[in-house]
Amino acid sequence: MNDTVIEGAASRRIWAGHLIQNAVALMVSSGGTAVLGIAFWTTAAHLAPAQNIGRASAEIAAMTLLANLAQLSFGSIFDRFLPVAGSRTRTFVKRAYAMCTSVGLIAALVYLLAGFGHDFIPHSIGWRILFVVAVVLWTIFILQDSVLTGLRATRWVPVENILFALAKLALLPVGLLLTTQQGLFLAWSVPVLGATGAVSWYLFKKRIPEHEASVKTIESLPSGREIVLLAFAQYAQSLISVFTPSIVVLIVIQRLGPVQEARYYLPALIANGIGVFLWNLNTSFLVESSRDPTALRQHANDTIRAALIVILPSMAIGIAFAPELLRIFGTGYAEHGTRLLRLLLLSLPGTAVTAFYSAFSWLDKRVWRLAVRELASAAIYFSVLLVFLGRYGITAIGIAAVVASGLQGIFFLPTVVRRYRATGPSLGPRTDSRRRHAAALEPRGRVTSRVAEEEAATVTRDRSNGEPPTSAAALPSPKDSSDGPGDDATVLQKLLTRQTVSIALVVVDLVVLGLTLADVHGPVRLALGLVLGAFIPGWAIVGPLRLRHAALEVSLAVGMSLVLLMVAAQVLITVHEWHLVRLEEVTCVLCLPSLLWLSRPGRS
Repeated sequence: MNDTVIEGAASRRIWAGHLIQNAVALMVSSGGTAVLGIAFWTTAAHLAPAQNIGRASAEIAAMTLLANLAQLSFGSIFDRFLPVAGSRTRTFVKRAYAMCTSVGLIAALVYLLAGFGHDFIPHSIGWRILFVVAVVLWTIFILQDSVLTGLRATRWVPVENILFALAKLALLPVGLLLTTQQGLFLAWSVPVLGATGAVSWYLFKKRIPEHEASVKTIESLPSGREIVLLAFAQYAQSLISVFTPSIVVLIVIQRLGPVQEARYYLPALIANGIGVFLWNLNTSFLVESSRDPTALRQHANDTIRAALIVILPSMAIGIAFAPELLRIFGTGYAEHGTRLLRLLLLSLPGTAVTAFYSAFSWLDKRVWRLAVRELASAAIYFSVLLVFLGRYGITAIGIAAVVASGLQGIFFLPTVVRRYRATGPSLGPRTDSRRRHAAALEPRGRVTSRVAEEEAATVTRDRSNGEPPTSAAALPSPKDSSDGPGDDATVLQKLLTRQTVSIALVVVDLVVLGLTLADVHGPVRLALGLVLGAFIPGWAIVGPLRLRHAALEVSLAVGMSLVLLMVAAQVLITVHEWHLVRLEEVTCVLCLPSLLWLSRPGRS
């Protein structure tokens, strides 16, 4: 038994290690590429005239836009299905490459023939051929990251992207020596050939054969029709998410001017860095859960812990030291961007819930609802932004982010919690890996019916063989495996502890409300007020969800309480209505019904 416990602990550490390492690798890739990209354009500004830089940046933007459109959202499809493709991995990847590169080739040719790039792409046939080839190669270059991620070789993603960024930086002077007009585009596009060649060799000669040999096909891959539906749904979502920041920039420049756009850009860059990590963590969770869904609960716990470890300190430090962080770039950024940065940081918990919901939707192959979610979120976001932009300036962007992410978090949190609670351990030694895989990815009710069918089949088979029935009903369940009344007492004690905590919080809530209304001050009110602000609002929301995980419930309650407190404080500051006593009274009144419900026997 001890060996089993040790092995289980070791496997959990391995799961957590893979999940976190993959997310960190993706984050390092994004950060390193961004830094080296800035270095590339800074160097270009010293080596080339502004006119050539403008043309090259437009040509590169057109190339990357066409390549992103041509990859047909296979990035997310690879993250979801490559971990379970098994012996069909090579065929799956080749067909996706062929489909996407064909679309990229057609898109590039249509783009040139329609005359869209006549202002910045030379009319020479050689440069136009280079543009088309660059679009096709860049399409593969984009897909390779997702293939590496889906095959759990994410550690090579930052290596590939950073080496590519260094190569184009090194080739920049050479390209400008060869041709002053197209030197930038040449330096940017030539390294893509080496990157795609090297990574393709690694994938098809080493990583894919290893994956096919080590992983069995435990889940049926989607049909062509399902692939098209998934791709279109993800495509719609991607279009909205990609164009939203660009539209915000255009609105700010048009309504407030370029100076305010710059003051918006830096706070957004800081907050988006944390958001990128959350989505990278979501991608890693999707890959690991797809590969081993029998450990879905463990993967979810690791993801939640990592998200909390990143979000809570980042929010606390960012909100507390927002002026100091922005003052590094200038006093104007600190003066006009502090509230915006704080509001953008306050929107991160809603982003985390949305990312988790997105991962579960992909696991369940229900991607269309993500497109609907993205559309509704964009509608709310832009509605709030346009209403408050004239009055609050760039701060309206933060208000819109908090409102949109907050509404999404409130709306999707119950669904995420239900899906989380539906996850669990494998169905038992009599259930093969394919059935465990399918059951772990199915909603809770379907798992129950499937288990019942398998139990009935097991009983019938055992009786036909003359053996005593060994269904799950005959085996000891967690509730029936006690050796005596001690386990029942432990369960009762846990229930009473939760109920007692809720009763104690009701008392704290009522006492604080009474002291506030009576205008009584002192150390007692201070201590109880700290309990009220740091725990009670979060417990009033998390407690009814009954997560059955003490550490998770406590951490979520504290984190949500702090987030709600910060949001409320920021809203009061923004609308110039700073009334802490009124906030305390409203908090007590709003939390009391939930606490009373949790205090009833059998409710906790």
